[in-house]
Amino acid sequence: MPRERRTLLVANPTARSGKAKRYIDDAIAVLDDAGLHPEFFATLPAGGTVPELAHRLEKDDVARVVYMGGDGTFAEAAKGIILARERTGMDVPLGMLPMGTANDQGRSFGITSGVRALKRNVEVIAVGNEQWLDVGRIEAYGDAGEVLAQDLWFDSCGMGLSARVLAQRNREREWVEHVPLLNRIYRDKVIYTSATLRTLVFGALRPQSFDAEITIDDVSSTWE
Repeated sequence: MPRERRTLLVANPTARSGKAKRYIDDAIAVLDDAGLHPEFFATLPAGGTVPELAHRLEKDDVARVVYMGGDGTFAEAAKGIILARERTGMDVPLGMLPMGTANDQGRSFGITSGVRALKRNVEVIAVGNEQWLDVGRIEAYGDAGEVLAQDLWFDSCGMGLSARVLAQRNREREWVEHVPLLNRIYRDKVIYTSATLRTLVFGALRPQSFDAEITIDDVSSTWE
């Protein structure tokens, strides 16, 4: 008998102060009603999601991966798919159930975020409406030419102000997660606003600059 093709739902059950567990249960139910045979895959800390997801995909019984959460969960799911493809040549599509505040990836495809959009977004996945997505690699170098950091980016890439705002947002969000009561208020758009203001103020007091070399479709440009 042929094996049943699964839909792997990738999500963080501890996100949004524990509310994600209820949202995940709702998503599993809607995916099941759509006949997509869902299987839950919990994200892992310390960068463990990508290799474990790739390993799971290499069992070759997954028809599609669906991420549920913010842009960070999207990136982990996409990197897992790419890693599995690089190692085995297999490829599966990535479905979107965005739940984040910014929803950068979902907005790029006209996909609404949130629990209320869950059923509609599953319908899009079930129909199998696929679109291509740009993927790039970004590397940061020190003064001596050493690689300080490298990563993949999807759909769009920001440098300078937008990247610094997100970095500040991530620092504040990580700090506030461990503060009871405050973590229920100081979140989402409030953190974005605070991070933007802090970045603008500190940027004015401590200006920073960098050079960039950008290669798109084998055409390179240098920005000083």
